[in-house]
Amino acid sequence: MLLIQQASKLSTRRGQTLASVCLALAVATDIGAATPNVTAARVAVNTGTSLAPMPTPRYFLAAATGHDGKIYAIGGLTSGGTAAATVEAYNPETNSWSTEAPMPTARHDLAAVTAANGRIYAIGGATTDGTPLAAVEAYDPDSNSWSTEAPMPTARWGLAAAVGLDGKIYAVGGADSDSKTAGTLEAYDAATNSWSTKRSMPTARYFLAAATGSDGKIYAVGGSSDPISILATVEAYDPATDSWSTQAPMPSTRAALAAVAGPNGTIYAIGGANDPVNIAAAVEAYNPATNSWSAAAAMPTPRWGLAAAGAPNGRIYAMGGVERFDGAGKLVGTMEAFDPAINSWGAAPSPLAISFKLAHGSIKAGQKQMVAVTTAPSVRVTILVSFPDGSKKTKDGTATSTGQFTWSFKEPPGKAKGQNRTVKVTVTVASGSKPPKSASKHYKIT
Repeated sequence: MLLIQQASKLSTRRGQTLASVCLALAVATDIGAATPNVTAARVAVNTGTSLAPMPTPRYFLAAATGHDGKIYAIGGLTSGGTAAATVEAYNPETNSWSTEAPMPTARHDLAAVTAANGRIYAIGGATTDGTPLAAVEAYDPDSNSWSTEAPMPTARWGLAAAVGLDGKIYAVGGADSDSKTAGTLEAYDAATNSWSTKRSMPTARYFLAAATGSDGKIYAVGGSSDPISILATVEAYDPATDSWSTQAPMPSTRAALAAVAGPNGTIYAIGGANDPVNIAAAVEAYNPATNSWSAAAAMPTPRWGLAAAGAPNGRIYAMGGVERFDGAGKLVGTMEAFDPAINSWGAAPSPLAISFKLAHGSIKAGQKQMVAVTTAPSVRVTILVSFPDGSKKTKDGTATSTGQFTWSFKEPPGKAKGQNRTVKVTVTVASGSKPPKSASKHYKIT
């Protein structure tokens, strides 16, 4: 009943910010009465260097990866409940942030994507007082400057956006100033600086996320159909046929989440609010090829209103958001990284390291020999054994969560003839998009 009463109260208050609406989902507390407190960023505990927190903690921001490999955190709401024009860039290579030119229009609950021309487009959103925006502004990382582009036909906030394989930007869903949800889909052509209206999404919603699958379809994930209904709905738009199809729903209902397509073609749904009283740490992985979901490693910091983007190193970075629903909710600048290759959240990756040894210090013809490898947790391992006659044996696998990998082999009898009576053992490890690392040793045959 409390939620229903609060929803009714919200419906009579024009100009209500999205943050107020989302807080009302849980505890009927208006963010205008008590804005979240800023807290120090919390980092995942794992091997490597802690990730630097975002300098300006905020929520309901947007994020996109530039052609320079940096991740740009754009706009959002600050601790005072004020829409921000702030733009900060994270460099995964140096684990550092820099302040960039601010957006011309301060806003929250916007969408941001990087187009084929290398520019980052900030789309829609709302002002501090909740007025929906149709504004589209483009950021050029090379010149650190913004330009004003053709506005969306439909002003809205709480929308999502993704770039199709055709190069067009698709802006989907959202809500107007009365929190009336929309299924609106509009496509932007950066080459002509023009918008066109496409077939509407079957389920009108806001607080959703979107990502482009390896099949070229745009997947609209989760969201809310009204201030108290959170969805698990997944619908896919095919730009080639201008049509929608219903896909397998997420295992959990979630709104105010993020979604990113990983380098493996899987779409990851990250965080959000998964019911009217709980904040999600869940990460669920969708395979477009099989239309199926599976659980992935949970995010260390549960939060909603976050943003996420993939980096050239193959990792997915989640930033910002709020840790609680109540008026004292913790607004964070937390930065955490997920590696799809090893299904693990952690800090900045440490350099790959390899050490290995044989169970016996030398090799005897026909003797069973074991190679014991110690390396980083859960990395891919390849062992190659080269015999004196040119023959080889190989083994591929994955290190354990403690970085261990073992394999046994035999040196074939009668192979060790002539002067080159040594066996070469080469161990190669690889993780994500990082260059593989190899180490070799020669062992005498006795």
